[in-house]
Amino acid sequence: MMAAALAMGGFVMAEVESGLGVGTPVPPFNTKDTCGENAGKSLCYRWLFGTRPVVAIFARTASDDLTSLVKKVDALIEANKAKQLRSYLVLLADDADEAEETLIALGKKNNINHVKLTVFDGIAGPPKYQISKDADLTVLHWKGRVVAKNNAYTKAEFNSDAIKEVIESAKGSILK
Repeated sequence: MMAAALAMGGFVMAEVESGLGVGTPVPPFNTKDTCGENAGKSLCYRWLFGTRPVVAIFARTASDDLTSLVKKVDALIEANKAKQLRSYLVLLADDADEAEETLIALGKKNNINHVKLTVFDGIAGPPKYQISKDADLTVLHWKGRVVAKNNAYTKAEFNSDAIKEVIESAKGSILK
């Protein structure tokens, strides 16, 4: 999808469209888990999570903001155990080995307990997911294997406000 520009008060802000649209069934794909009981295995979390509510995070850059988002989603899962919320981070990478090391360190350093940390070999991501090349972060919220909300950000847009928006989107779309 193409990025659109919005003129706002003399500033131009990029608005990127990325990922599956609301109401779209979520297709399966495999990704390599880096931590926990499934470390080193190629899995389809879409199948493993079934019809539970899911926050699927597709990222191209392992940054401090991404770490903050993962920590907040991890806490959201802990706070919503009864709703069986699930999540996984898919780091899109041309060098899957390097990305795997990055995620292992992120998980250990930040005591991530609930968000599955995975690597997809290829910066474009799973083809059926339509991840825009302009998006540094795409977050799909789904329930019953159907997308309920989609958040996408360029590298410049992904910040603390975007993190708050993603958490509120989860609360308002799949946890209500």
